[in-house]
Amino acid sequence: MVSATAGFGLLASRLAFLYFFRKKKLRTWDPQDRQTIPPLWYLRRRSLLLFVTILSVALLALINLNWAVYQIGMNPKFVLPLKINIMLAWLINWGAALWVAMIFYWELCGKLSRFPLVYFLPIFEAAIGAIGMLSRSSYLFHSGIYVYQFFMSGIAANNKLKVREFLVLVGIFLVTLVVVLGVVQTLRWQAYISPDGSTVATVGTSVANTPSPAIAERMAGIDIGWVRSHVAKLIAQRWVGLEGVMVVQAQPAKGIPLFTEALGESPKLGQNSLYQKMAQSSYGDRAGYTFLTLTGVVAFFYYSGSLSVVFWGMCLTGVLICVPELLARKWLNNPYVLSLAGVATAYTIVQLTFAYLVLVFLVQLWVSLFVLAWVDRIGSRQVIG
Repeated sequence: MVSATAGFGLLASRLAFLYFFRKKKLRTWDPQDRQTIPPLWYLRRRSLLLFVTILSVALLALINLNWAVYQIGMNPKFVLPLKINIMLAWLINWGAALWVAMIFYWELCGKLSRFPLVYFLPIFEAAIGAIGMLSRSSYLFHSGIYVYQFFMSGIAANNKLKVREFLVLVGIFLVTLVVVLGVVQTLRWQAYISPDGSTVATVGTSVANTPSPAIAERMAGIDIGWVRSHVAKLIAQRWVGLEGVMVVQAQPAKGIPLFTEALGESPKLGQNSLYQKMAQSSYGDRAGYTFLTLTGVVAFFYYSGSLSVVFWGMCLTGVLICVPELLARKWLNNPYVLSLAGVATAYTIVQLTFAYLVLVFLVQLWVSLFVLAWVDRIGSRQVIG
Protein backbone atom coordinates (compact mmCIF):
# COMPACT_ATOMS: atom_id res chain seq x y z
CA MET A 1 0.00 0.00 0.00
CA VAL A 2 2.83 2.39 0.87
CA SER A 3 4.68 1.79 -2.40
CA ALA A 4 1.46 2.08 -4.41
CA THR A 5 0.66 5.40 -2.73
CA ALA A 6 4.16 6.65 -3.54
CA GLY A 7 3.72 5.59 -7.16
CA PHE A 8 0.41 7.45 -7.44
CA GLY A 9 2.07 10.54 -5.96
CA LEU A 10 4.78 10.52 -8.63
CA LEU A 11 2.17 9.86 -11.32
CA ALA A 12 0.08 12.81 -10.11
CA SER A 13 3.05 15.20 -10.28
CA ARG A 14 3.91 13.98 -13.77
CA LEU A 15 0.34 14.44 -15.02
CA ALA A 16 0.25 17.93 -13.50
CA PHE A 17 3.52 18.74 -15.29
CA LEU A 18 2.12 17.58 -18.62
CA TYR A 19 -1.08 19.59 -18.07
CA PHE A 20 0.56 22.90 -17.18
CA PHE A 21 3.10 22.67 -20.00
CA ARG A 22 0.77 21.21 -22.63
CA LYS A 23 0.63 24.50 -24.55
CA LYS A 24 4.24 25.49 -23.99
CA LYS A 25 6.41 24.55 -26.93
CA LEU A 26 9.68 23.18 -25.66
CA ARG A 27 12.71 23.74 -27.83
CA THR A 28 13.96 20.82 -29.85
CA TRP A 29 17.63 19.94 -30.04
CA ASP A 30 18.74 21.52 -33.31
CA PRO A 31 22.51 21.79 -33.85
CA GLN A 32 21.86 24.66 -36.28
CA ASP A 33 20.02 26.64 -33.59
CA ARG A 34 22.03 29.80 -32.96
CA GLN A 35 22.09 29.03 -29.23
CA THR A 36 23.85 25.72 -29.84
CA ILE A 37 26.65 27.27 -31.89
CA PRO A 38 29.85 27.48 -29.78
CA PRO A 39 30.53 30.98 -28.43
CA LEU A 40 33.42 32.85 -30.05
CA TRP A 41 35.42 33.05 -26.83
CA TYR A 42 35.44 29.23 -26.75
CA LEU A 43 36.45 28.93 -30.40
CA ARG A 44 39.33 31.36 -29.92
CA ARG A 45 40.72 29.53 -26.87
CA ARG A 46 39.51 26.03 -27.64
CA SER A 47 42.83 24.18 -27.39
CA LEU A 48 43.75 25.89 -24.12
CA LEU A 49 40.31 25.26 -22.59
CA LEU A 50 40.36 21.58 -23.59
CA PHE A 51 43.84 21.18 -22.09
CA VAL A 52 42.85 22.96 -18.86
CA THR A 53 39.66 20.87 -18.60
CA ILE A 54 41.49 17.55 -19.04
CA LEU A 55 44.19 18.64 -16.60
CA SER A 56 41.61 19.80 -14.03
CA VAL A 57 39.63 16.55 -14.25
CA ALA A 58 42.82 14.52 -13.74
CA LEU A 59 43.95 16.79 -10.90
CA LEU A 60 40.58 16.51 -9.11
CA ALA A 61 40.76 12.71 -9.34
CA LEU A 62 44.34 12.71 -8.02
CA ILE A 63 43.40 14.97 -5.09
CA ASN A 64 40.45 12.71 -4.36
CA LEU A 65 42.55 9.56 -4.45
CA ASN A 66 45.08 11.00 -2.01
CA TRP A 67 42.83 12.91 0.40
CA ALA A 68 39.44 11.23 0.01
CA VAL A 69 37.49 14.44 -0.52
CA TYR A 70 34.58 12.42 -1.89
CA GLN A 71 35.08 8.65 -1.84
CA ILE A 72 32.73 5.76 -1.24
CA GLY A 73 33.07 4.62 2.36
CA MET A 74 36.01 6.90 3.20
CA ASN A 75 35.92 9.92 5.51
CA PRO A 76 37.76 13.02 4.22
CA LYS A 77 41.39 13.09 5.36
CA PHE A 78 41.33 16.87 5.78
CA VAL A 79 38.73 19.59 6.25
CA LEU A 80 39.26 22.96 4.57
CA PRO A 81 37.80 26.23 5.89
CA LEU A 82 34.79 28.06 4.38
CA LYS A 83 33.11 24.78 3.37
CA ILE A 84 35.61 24.36 0.52
CA ASN A 85 35.34 20.58 0.93
CA ILE A 86 31.68 20.78 -0.10
CA MET A 87 32.54 22.69 -3.28
CA LEU A 88 35.39 20.31 -4.13
CA ALA A 89 33.13 17.30 -3.55
CA TRP A 90 30.53 18.80 -5.87
CA LEU A 91 33.10 19.37 -8.62
CA ILE A 92 34.34 15.80 -8.26
CA ASN A 93 30.89 14.22 -8.18
CA TRP A 94 28.83 16.20 -10.72
CA GLY A 95 30.28 19.67 -11.38
CA ALA A 96 33.10 18.64 -13.70
CA ALA A 97 30.76 16.30 -15.57
CA LEU A 98 28.31 19.14 -16.24
CA TRP A 99 31.10 21.34 -17.61
CA VAL A 100 32.33 18.50 -19.83
CA ALA A 101 28.76 18.07 -21.15
CA MET A 102 28.79 21.77 -22.11
CA ILE A 103 32.09 21.47 -23.98
CA PHE A 104 31.03 18.21 -25.61
CA TYR A 105 27.92 19.78 -27.14
CA TRP A 106 29.87 22.79 -28.40
CA GLU A 107 32.34 20.40 -30.02
CA LEU A 108 29.52 18.34 -31.48
CA CYS A 109 27.44 21.19 -32.90
CA GLY A 110 30.48 23.09 -34.14
CA LYS A 111 31.83 19.91 -35.74
CA LEU A 112 35.15 20.71 -34.11
CA SER A 113 36.14 17.10 -33.38
CA ARG A 114 35.65 14.01 -35.50
CA PHE A 115 33.96 10.83 -34.36
CA PRO A 116 34.96 9.04 -32.14
CA LEU A 117 37.49 11.56 -30.74
CA VAL A 118 34.66 13.85 -29.70
CA TYR A 119 33.72 11.25 -27.07
CA PHE A 120 37.19 11.13 -25.52
CA LEU A 121 36.58 13.93 -23.00
CA PRO A 122 33.28 12.63 -21.47
CA ILE A 123 34.53 9.04 -21.35
CA PHE A 124 37.80 10.21 -19.78
CA GLU A 125 35.96 12.33 -17.18
CA ALA A 126 33.59 9.48 -16.30
CA ALA A 127 36.40 6.93 -15.98
CA ILE A 128 38.94 9.02 -14.08
CA GLY A 129 36.21 10.46 -11.84
CA ALA A 130 34.86 6.99 -10.98
CA ILE A 131 38.35 5.78 -10.10
CA GLY A 132 38.94 8.78 -7.85
CA MET A 133 35.61 8.27 -6.08
CA LEU A 134 36.08 4.47 -5.77
CA SER A 135 32.64 4.30 -7.40
CA ARG A 136 31.71 1.71 -10.00
CA SER A 137 28.25 3.10 -10.74
CA SER A 138 29.51 6.66 -11.21
CA TYR A 139 31.05 5.73 -14.55
CA LEU A 140 27.71 4.39 -15.79
CA PHE A 141 25.81 7.52 -14.79
CA HIS A 142 28.36 9.98 -16.19
CA SER A 143 29.04 8.26 -19.52
CA GLY A 144 25.81 6.35 -20.14
CA ILE A 145 23.91 9.52 -21.06
CA TYR A 146 26.10 9.97 -24.16
CA VAL A 147 25.25 6.51 -25.48
CA TYR A 148 21.59 7.14 -24.68
CA GLN A 149 21.51 10.54 -26.39
CA PHE A 150 23.33 9.19 -29.44
CA PHE A 151 20.72 6.48 -29.79
CA MET A 152 17.64 8.59 -29.00
CA SER A 153 18.36 11.80 -30.85
CA GLY A 154 20.87 10.88 -33.53
CA ILE A 155 22.42 14.34 -33.15
CA ALA A 156 25.94 12.92 -33.11
CA ALA A 157 25.34 11.49 -36.59
CA ASN A 158 23.55 14.51 -38.11
CA ASN A 159 20.12 13.13 -37.17
CA LYS A 160 20.84 9.74 -38.75
CA LEU A 161 21.67 6.86 -36.50
CA LYS A 162 24.71 5.23 -38.06
CA VAL A 163 24.88 1.67 -36.81
CA ARG A 164 28.64 1.37 -37.28
CA GLU A 165 29.36 4.52 -35.27
CA PHE A 166 26.89 3.48 -32.59
CA LEU A 167 28.58 0.08 -32.21
CA VAL A 168 32.00 1.76 -31.98
CA LEU A 169 30.72 4.05 -29.24
CA VAL A 170 29.16 1.15 -27.33
CA GLY A 171 32.42 -0.80 -27.70
CA ILE A 172 34.47 2.09 -26.26
CA PHE A 173 31.93 2.46 -23.45
CA LEU A 174 32.05 -1.25 -22.52
CA VAL A 175 35.84 -1.63 -22.74
CA THR A 176 36.31 1.39 -20.50
CA LEU A 177 33.69 0.00 -18.10
CA VAL A 178 35.68 -3.25 -17.73
CA VAL A 179 38.87 -1.29 -17.03
CA VAL A 180 37.14 0.98 -14.50
CA LEU A 181 35.57 -1.98 -12.68
CA GLY A 182 38.93 -3.70 -12.31
CA VAL A 183 40.82 -0.58 -11.20
CA VAL A 184 38.13 0.60 -8.77
CA GLN A 185 37.75 -2.83 -7.19
CA THR A 186 41.52 -3.13 -6.76
CA LEU A 187 41.69 0.31 -5.15
CA ARG A 188 38.79 -0.63 -2.88
CA TRP A 189 40.63 -3.72 -1.71
CA GLN A 190 43.66 -1.58 -0.95
CA ALA A 191 41.55 1.01 0.88
CA TYR A 192 39.27 -1.35 2.80
CA ILE A 193 41.59 -4.33 3.36
CA SER A 194 45.02 -4.41 4.96
CA PRO A 195 47.95 -5.98 3.03
CA ASP A 196 47.70 -9.23 5.00
CA GLY A 197 44.10 -9.66 3.84
CA SER A 198 42.29 -8.76 7.08
CA THR A 199 39.27 -6.51 6.78
CA VAL A 200 39.71 -2.98 8.13
CA ALA A 201 36.17 -1.88 7.27
CA THR A 202 33.05 -3.99 7.28
CA VAL A 203 31.69 -4.02 3.75
CA GLY A 204 28.59 -6.12 3.22
CA THR A 205 29.26 -8.41 6.19
CA SER A 206 28.52 -8.26 9.88
CA VAL A 207 31.98 -9.39 10.89
CA ALA A 208 34.85 -6.92 11.22
CA ASN A 209 38.55 -7.70 11.16
CA THR A 210 38.00 -11.21 9.85
CA PRO A 211 40.50 -13.00 7.63
CA SER A 212 39.84 -12.70 3.91
CA PRO A 213 41.81 -13.48 0.76
CA ALA A 214 44.86 -11.27 0.37
CA ILE A 215 44.76 -8.48 -2.21
CA ALA A 216 47.06 -10.33 -4.63
CA GLU A 217 44.76 -13.37 -4.56
CA ARG A 218 41.71 -11.21 -5.18
CA MET A 219 43.37 -9.42 -8.12
CA ALA A 220 44.30 -12.77 -9.65
CA GLY A 221 40.60 -13.67 -9.68
CA ILE A 222 39.63 -10.81 -12.01
CA ASP A 223 38.45 -12.33 -15.30
CA ILE A 224 35.50 -12.00 -17.68
CA GLY A 225 33.26 -13.99 -15.34
CA TRP A 226 34.13 -11.63 -12.48
CA VAL A 227 33.30 -8.62 -14.69
CA ARG A 228 29.92 -10.08 -15.71
CA SER A 229 29.10 -10.77 -12.07
CA HIS A 230 29.94 -7.24 -10.94
CA VAL A 231 28.06 -5.59 -13.82
CA ALA A 232 24.99 -7.64 -12.87
CA LYS A 233 25.35 -6.57 -9.24
CA LEU A 234 25.62 -2.91 -10.27
CA ILE A 235 22.14 -3.26 -11.78
CA ALA A 236 20.48 -5.71 -9.40
CA GLN A 237 21.76 -4.12 -6.19
CA ARG A 238 20.75 -0.54 -7.05
CA TRP A 239 17.03 -0.93 -6.26
CA VAL A 240 17.00 1.24 -3.16
CA GLY A 241 13.66 1.55 -1.39
CA LEU A 242 11.84 -1.73 -0.79
CA GLU A 243 14.01 -2.77 2.15
CA GLY A 244 13.62 0.69 3.69
CA VAL A 245 9.83 0.57 3.46
CA MET A 246 9.80 -2.84 5.14
CA VAL A 247 12.08 -1.62 7.94
CA VAL A 248 10.03 1.51 8.64
CA GLN A 249 6.74 -0.42 8.35
CA ALA A 250 7.92 -2.64 11.21
CA GLN A 251 8.55 0.33 13.51
CA PRO A 252 5.76 0.95 16.06
CA ALA A 253 6.82 4.54 16.77
CA LYS A 254 6.02 6.04 13.37
CA GLY A 255 4.51 9.52 13.40
CA ILE A 256 5.08 13.19 12.66
CA PRO A 257 7.58 13.58 15.55
CA LEU A 258 9.73 10.81 14.05
CA PHE A 259 9.45 12.36 10.58
CA THR A 260 10.43 15.77 11.97
CA GLU A 261 13.42 14.22 13.71
CA ALA A 262 14.53 12.60 10.46
CA LEU A 263 14.19 15.90 8.57
CA GLY A 264 16.60 17.63 10.94
CA GLU A 265 19.06 14.75 11.31
CA SER A 266 22.72 15.55 10.71
CA PRO A 267 24.82 13.40 8.34
CA LYS A 268 27.62 13.60 10.94
CA LEU A 269 25.75 11.01 13.02
CA GLY A 270 26.79 8.31 10.56
CA GLN A 271 26.21 4.87 12.06
CA ASN A 272 24.37 6.45 14.99
CA SER A 273 21.68 7.92 12.76
CA LEU A 274 18.02 7.00 12.97
CA TYR A 275 17.69 4.55 10.10
CA GLN A 276 20.95 2.74 10.81
CA LYS A 277 19.59 1.81 14.24
CA MET A 278 16.22 0.78 12.82
CA ALA A 279 17.74 -1.41 10.13
CA GLN A 280 20.36 -2.81 12.52
CA SER A 281 22.96 -2.06 9.89
CA SER A 282 25.69 -4.69 9.59
CA TYR A 283 28.31 -2.12 8.64
CA GLY A 284 30.87 -1.55 11.35
CA ASP A 285 31.46 1.85 12.96
CA ARG A 286 35.18 2.26 12.39
CA ALA A 287 37.40 5.33 12.48
CA GLY A 288 38.06 6.79 9.05
CA TYR A 289 35.22 4.91 7.35
CA THR A 290 31.49 5.48 6.91
CA PHE A 291 29.30 2.80 5.35
CA LEU A 292 25.55 3.30 5.58
CA THR A 293 22.39 1.40 4.72
CA LEU A 294 20.24 3.74 2.62
CA THR A 295 16.72 4.69 3.68
CA GLY A 296 15.17 5.55 0.32
CA VAL A 297 12.77 8.38 -0.40
CA VAL A 298 9.52 6.41 0.11
CA ALA A 299 10.60 5.03 3.48
CA PHE A 300 11.76 8.49 4.52
CA PHE A 301 8.29 9.97 4.01
CA TYR A 302 6.74 6.95 5.72
CA TYR A 303 8.53 7.83 8.95
CA SER A 304 5.37 9.92 9.43
CA GLY A 305 3.19 6.82 9.45
CA SER A 306 0.82 8.69 7.13
CA LEU A 307 -0.04 7.68 3.57
CA SER A 308 -1.05 11.31 2.92
CA VAL A 309 2.48 12.46 3.73
CA VAL A 310 3.86 9.74 1.44
CA PHE A 311 1.56 10.82 -1.40
CA TRP A 312 2.23 14.56 -1.16
CA GLY A 313 5.89 13.96 -0.42
CA MET A 314 6.26 11.97 -3.64
CA CYS A 315 4.36 14.70 -5.50
CA LEU A 316 7.01 17.13 -4.24
CA THR A 317 9.72 14.67 -5.24
CA GLY A 318 8.36 14.59 -8.78
CA VAL A 319 8.50 18.38 -8.90
CA LEU A 320 12.09 18.43 -7.61
CA ILE A 321 13.11 15.94 -10.29
CA CYS A 322 11.48 18.01 -13.05
CA VAL A 323 12.85 21.42 -11.96
CA PRO A 324 16.51 20.84 -12.99
CA GLU A 325 15.38 19.56 -16.39
CA LEU A 326 13.10 22.57 -16.86
CA LEU A 327 15.93 24.92 -15.90
CA ALA A 328 18.30 23.15 -18.28
CA ARG A 329 15.76 23.44 -21.09
CA LYS A 330 15.01 27.09 -20.35
CA TRP A 331 18.60 28.26 -19.88
CA LEU A 332 20.58 25.87 -22.09
CA ASN A 333 19.86 24.20 -25.40
CA ASN A 334 21.98 21.21 -24.40
CA PRO A 335 20.47 17.69 -24.14
CA TYR A 336 23.57 16.31 -22.43
CA VAL A 337 23.45 18.79 -19.56
CA LEU A 338 19.71 18.12 -19.28
CA SER A 339 20.21 14.35 -19.14
CA LEU A 340 23.04 14.59 -16.63
CA ALA A 341 21.04 16.96 -14.40
CA GLY A 342 18.10 14.56 -14.47
CA VAL A 343 20.23 11.52 -13.68
CA ALA A 344 22.03 13.32 -10.84
CA THR A 345 18.76 14.51 -9.29
CA ALA A 346 17.01 11.16 -9.53
CA TYR A 347 20.02 9.25 -8.18
CA THR A 348 20.41 11.61 -5.21
CA ILE A 349 16.74 11.68 -4.28
CA VAL A 350 16.20 7.93 -4.59
CA GLN A 351 18.99 7.38 -2.02
CA LEU A 352 17.55 9.94 0.42
CA THR A 353 18.81 9.25 3.93
CA PHE A 354 19.63 12.76 5.18
CA ALA A 355 17.37 15.59 3.97
CA TYR A 356 20.18 18.13 4.51
CA LEU A 357 22.39 16.47 1.88
CA VAL A 358 19.60 16.48 -0.72
CA LEU A 359 18.96 20.17 -0.04
CA VAL A 360 22.66 20.99 -0.46
CA PHE A 361 22.75 18.97 -3.69
CA LEU A 362 19.73 20.78 -5.18
CA VAL A 363 21.17 24.21 -4.38
CA GLN A 364 24.52 23.23 -5.91
CA LEU A 365 22.84 21.87 -9.04
CA TRP A 366 20.61 24.90 -9.61
CA VAL A 367 23.51 27.30 -9.06
CA SER A 368 25.67 25.25 -11.44
CA LEU A 369 23.01 25.37 -14.17
CA PHE A 370 22.71 29.14 -13.73
CA VAL A 371 26.50 29.57 -13.97
CA LEU A 372 26.69 27.37 -17.08
CA ALA A 373 23.88 29.36 -18.70
CA TRP A 374 25.69 32.62 -17.91
CA VAL A 375 28.96 31.27 -19.32
CA ASP A 376 27.14 30.06 -22.43
CA ARG A 377 25.82 33.56 -23.08
CA ILE A 378 29.12 35.41 -22.73
CA GLY A 379 30.27 36.97 -25.96
CA SER A 380 28.88 36.67 -29.46
CA ARG A 381 28.29 33.76 -31.80
CA GLN A 382 28.61 33.26 -35.52
CA VAL A 383 27.19 30.57 -37.76
CA ILE A 384 29.76 27.93 -38.65
CA GLY A 385 29.58 27.16 -42.32
